[in-house]
Amino acid sequence: MSSYGALFSTAHVERGRYQEAIDAADEEIAADALDPEPVFNRGRALVGLLRFEEGTADLERAATMDASSSGMETWHLDDCYFESLRIWALEVGERDKARAMEILRRYLAVFPTGRHAGDLAKWQDHFDGVVKPWIRETV
Repeated sequence: MSSYGALFSTAHVERGRYQEAIDAADEEIAADALDPEPVFNRGRALVGLLRFEEGTADLERAATMDASSSGMETWHLDDCYFESLRIWALEVGERDKARAMEILRRYLAVFPTGRHAGDLAKWQDHFDGVVKPWIRETV
């Protein structure tokens, strides 16, 4: 924990110092195992190091924890979780499109009515090679 209520792991993640964020989050989790914010931060840091399996597991764990007294915002977790899955799916999709969509569908298990639930169809089209033209409508 840092001064003024901000976690050291949060500051490290925001500065792109991912290993330092992981180390700080581990200490913060040991000090307060019920706070989802350091779990969230460790997940973001692991994803930043392209350790997707571990990182998304931490983000999923943070989503199951009570955030009512935490500094973690649920909308931020929702966005970070989807973005982490999206980046992982893009990496995997070059080799295995079915696996890429399987990764993205994990989102619905955690956030069934989340902010990005409607985005899955767009990504299915992307992996299927469907290109939809964008047309600007004029008034």
